[in-house]
Amino acid sequence: MCPICPRRHPSARNEHGARINQCAPNGPTPAPVLMVLDAPDDNANRQGLAAVGKLGREVFDCYLPAAGLGRDDVRVTYAMRCQRVDGEAPSLNEARACSEYWLTGPGGEMEQTRPRVVVAAGPVAAKVAVGRDESGRMDVPTYHGQLYGKVEYQRGGLGGFGWKFTPPAVFGAPAGAVHLIPTNSPASGFAGSDLMTHVLGDYAAIKHILASVERGEYPHALDQFPFPQYREITTPVEVAAALHPHYSATRGRWVAVDTETDGMTGPPWCLSFSTAPGTGYVIPADARPAVAAFHHAIQPTTNPYQRVLLHNALFDVEVLGRLGVEGFRWRDTMHTAYQLGNQPQGLKPLAWRLAGMEMVDYSEVVRGPSIPVVRAWGERVAQAVAAAIPTKLPRKKLVLEPHHKFWKKHAGLLGRRMAKLEEWQLAQLFPAEAGGDFPSPWDWWEEREPNVRRALTLFGGGVMPAESIVHVPRDRAIAYAARDADATLRTWWALRGLVRQLARKVPPAGDRPRKTW
Repeated sequence: MCPICPRRHPSARNEHGARINQCAPNGPTPAPVLMVLDAPDDNANRQGLAAVGKLGREVFDCYLPAAGLGRDDVRVTYAMRCQRVDGEAPSLNEARACSEYWLTGPGGEMEQTRPRVVVAAGPVAAKVAVGRDESGRMDVPTYHGQLYGKVEYQRGGLGGFGWKFTPPAVFGAPAGAVHLIPTNSPASGFAGSDLMTHVLGDYAAIKHILASVERGEYPHALDQFPFPQYREITTPVEVAAALHPHYSATRGRWVAVDTETDGMTGPPWCLSFSTAPGTGYVIPADARPAVAAFHHAIQPTTNPYQRVLLHNALFDVEVLGRLGVEGFRWRDTMHTAYQLGNQPQGLKPLAWRLAGMEMVDYSEVVRGPSIPVVRAWGERVAQAVAAAIPTKLPRKKLVLEPHHKFWKKHAGLLGRRMAKLEEWQLAQLFPAEAGGDFPSPWDWWEEREPNVRRALTLFGGGVMPAESIVHVPRDRAIAYAARDADATLRTWWALRGLVRQLARKVPPAGDRPRKTW
């Protein structure tokens, strides 16, 4: 055990009063597959061995056979080899510190096991496996049950282009030496049959992945349109041309639509749509003639064969109604994914798994450009507060603490609302020298009491600006909005294929055996 670990002390106890033990790996060495779980459960802590008890039976008797693996093929261990005192899941820093000592170090588990494939069975183990630089990209809901790595479209042999797959550096091993497959935690299957379906699907996919790796093939979907055509349109003529593509008369019946708003609850910013994979068009909300032309084109009376695809229709239908686009027939790809039972409902993970599309999260797009806007608002608040307090308080760095004497002395000047502030740390929240590297101010805003937010709104001349696509550079915002519509259309065709495969497995109603009671 690591000599600096606080759990090495004999008096360390978990939440049930049992002594915290170091759990040894379970399985042969060397082994072709190393399974890394997040942390031990109570049974593993009691016996000092990984994957025992109920979880061990699930892993060895259910999940590994689904992957075509036996006990002699797999060694099971943990990213953090002992329990936390409170019994909670380990933090990323805790698991990283533990695994760097015994798993990736000289003579560690990776060196002893010499695996060809690592199965990171849990969100913490998956993030620790890829290292500090890559852990931000690792998202288990997106990549579970898939071969993880970087897929790039680049110039290949003979002057052409092609896909290149680059495996990551796994637990300190050189990049490409070991393949990584993140999965859902096997323990999550105990929470419900729906989650167990996802876990079983992950391990059933491992069998296919291992066979593909042996053949030197990439086993998942690839982006068939690596150079999509996205653009902004503002006139009815452009809308008419975009809605009548020459791609396919059959596929032209479907148009995928998405919307963007100023913040989560603000006014509509744009409407985006796609009629063919690899294309996307964005109509700004202020281009009213173009929006009206789109509304007219998708009406059943105008085109009885036109169908609209939405993802998360509960949000988009309401925004489209505010734009004046309504009365159309639509279908929600999120509903279809949910009904299949083994697919994620989010558009980003769904587009990656079914269409090989790398998507960027909304917060990643808008947060950076929104920070300077929020800082400017915070500076206005600070200046207004400083001007309202006739004191010798240094104004170059305003620090107003909850019970500062100036609050009591000048409470009448600031009003009853400002006198009730409990946590006023404006200078710490919006320091000029921070460069945007501070905790999310939007989370801070939501945690404030209503009287605090009213006071800030009073001095700032309005509510704190939201994370919004309005602040993003125009070209990047157009590309983001159009890609969502493109992803909705592409995932729809993949989902239809999965539905048809499932329908072929279910016999027609007339051929089903009659129930007997």
